[in-house]
Amino acid sequence: MTPARALAGFLILAWSSASAGSLWVSKKFVETHKNRALITTQFQVDKTLSRPHPAIKGGDDGDIHAAGRDNTIRLPLVVELTNAKAQPAAMKAIANAVGQAAIPLTGVWRLWFEHAGTKDQVQGQAIPVLTTTNPDHVFEIHPITSVGGVDTLASFKPIPGYTAYEAERAFEAYQKIKCQIAVSGTAINIITPNAGFNHAQFTIQRRGKWSKGADNQTVFVLVDVFGFDNAEERVNVNPVRLVAVEGTSAAQAIKNLGASDRMKVLAIPRVNLGEVSAIAATLKGTKTFSGPLPFEMIVVAPLPD
Repeated sequence: MTPARALAGFLILAWSSASAGSLWVSKKFVETHKNRALITTQFQVDKTLSRPHPAIKGGDDGDIHAAGRDNTIRLPLVVELTNAKAQPAAMKAIANAVGQAAIPLTGVWRLWFEHAGTKDQVQGQAIPVLTTTNPDHVFEIHPITSVGGVDTLASFKPIPGYTAYEAERAFEAYQKIKCQIAVSGTAINIITPNAGFNHAQFTIQRRGKWSKGADNQTVFVLVDVFGFDNAEERVNVNPVRLVAVEGTSAAQAIKNLGASDRMKVLAIPRVNLGEVSAIAATLKGTKTFSGPLPFEMIVVAPLPD
């Protein structure tokens, strides 16, 4: 058992009603990617779906999934192509790469403990060939911006026919997630229960000016969150950081948003590595952090009123 997992034993017992996932990630990786939306890697495709999920609700979100290994994240990796039916060239590039040489892949990195399983995931540890499109994993590239030389920025748009989770339900769940964070040598350990509520729809009002990420390909802004159809009451406890990709309609809409304006968006959650980094910097020796899981929202698209 790893030291931080032993230290977190009391939390795992408290979470007996839900599986707890554990990730060991390098401090260098966190510092490199904490204020960026995108990550680029070489993706070895082990398995892909033959057709996209239908677009209805919940996990039926119109994506196509592929699983494999890479040379940057170095964890079991799942990638998801949004609005896949409208991206046939990208689907073909993924399908043709199964079992072949790795292909270039860029997209939004996403750390989220939805399918973490119960075993420690250690960055850099040897990964066997994956035999399912949904292995135990905590890292995704979702949404994809390019794969195998095919640009997929056009996939960042509303998903026809899909009903996302309402803000009140989703943010209540996000804000209740607890975590344990510890530091050991050059790594950070995050332990948290498995989480869900992928796609949420909600209304935003900005809390400050937007800013660019470290890669100049990312737009960040702090917002308050309101219901999609009932925008009278704020549902967030603390300001929420939104993440958008330059070149998408979401990024442009955020830049154009006035201080008192409101906008409806479709977004998905990920762990906020900026806050994880700040927490880790305060931990000395065997000291651990126990508290809410830091999260932020990746904006897929603005939605019509």
